[in-house]
Amino acid sequence: MVGSAVDSTIQQYCNDHGINLGNRPMAAMGFGDTFFISTFKIGSNAAITLGGNDWSFFFPTSHFTGIDEDRLKNRTFTVSDGVNTATVLLEWQYLDMDDLIGDINDQLSNASVSASAVKVNENQFKIIATLAKVKLTIGGANKDQFFDVFQTQ
Repeated sequence: MVGSAVDSTIQQYCNDHGINLGNRPMAAMGFGDTFFISTFKIGSNAAITLGGNDWSFFFPTSHFTGIDEDRLKNRTFTVSDGVNTATVLLEWQYLDMDDLIGDINDQLSNASVSASAVKVNENQFKIIATLAKVKLTIGGANKDQFFDVFQTQ
């Protein structure tokens, strides 16, 4: 209920100040006994400052600023089957090897590459061709962090 009331206030503010609701900077929502205020911006561009007498009943501080994503940890490599090439971008914290393999396979599939990532053990995976007579080539900026062979026979 509180989330809906806060969102109505945000919408009314936008209407009063000629801001198209599709371009509003923030929203609020509630589920059960919890409500959220969020922005439509990301990273350090996302900031909210709360005002009024009662903000401290709901939040421990009156100002929140987002954090920029650390892209230095991202890794990339390419997989080519001679016809299609996937640029595999690893940009998440994976729960385990199965999660990592799932992401790689989604990216290979989306690029229509005839290859699949398969689990070797809890710490290793390999890329295999999914069609006979397909020769795979591994490339990209971080290929040598994952592979020691860059072409299949």
